Amino acid sequence: RYRIPTYLFVNKMDLPGVDRKALMGELKRMEEGCVDFSDDDNSKAFMEELAMCDEALLDRYIDNGIVEKKDIIALIGERKVFPCYFGSALKLSGVEEFLSGLEQYTKRISYPE
Repeated sequence: RYRIPTYLFVNKMDLPGVDRKALMGELKRMEEGCVDFSDDDNSKAFMEELAMCDEALLDRYIDNGIVEKKDIIALIGERKVFPCYFGSALKLSGVEEFLSGLEQYTKRISYPE
């Protein structure tokens, strides 16, 4: 309704028996645009997963072999990608990565004064 970019932080990853890969699979079943940003290392698999969220971006990725930061910001802003982070808030595990991702990938909106 409001088209607000959405970031996900999956908490309690320090508990025994928690399977990150299985959780990511469940998130993807709910929304195909969920992408694991916890290991945002610009790996080929990460880039391909991002490119698969938008047809025009996929074409550019096939031609260039990279997904640019501005494209990631646009996909998040258009709600085609939902960055997912995993950690434990109590132990501050993954929190810094999550906050860094918010800062890095959130489009700055300027408002008239």
